[in-house]
Amino acid sequence: MRWTDDSRPVHGSRHGPSGGVRPRPLEELLEEVVEARADFFAARRLDNEEIVEEAHTRFVASLRTYTEELGRRGLPVPYALRDDLRIYGAVLDERGRRRP
Repeated sequence: MRWTDDSRPVHGSRHGPSGGVRPRPLEELLEEVVEARADFFAARRLDNEEIVEEAHTRFVASLRTYTEELGRRGLPVPYALRDDLRIYGAVLDERGRRRP
């Protein structure tokens, strides 16, 4: 099941009548956040800066994607996710690179 811009469920193709791509389901985006968070916290235990940075970037990117989609749909962002994005995203720029 996919969602249209007005949040009505639509079955079938991800492409709309105009050829545009429909938004991904929130459940799928949230699952990416959960997986990326787990990978990030596991990577922090490995003591390998490159792996940690890659996992951190993925975690923040998944948080941004999910919270942007919530905002686009006019839904509230849970406090915990907003705080995670503020805390973990503060060290990365919009492109996912570490701030100097």
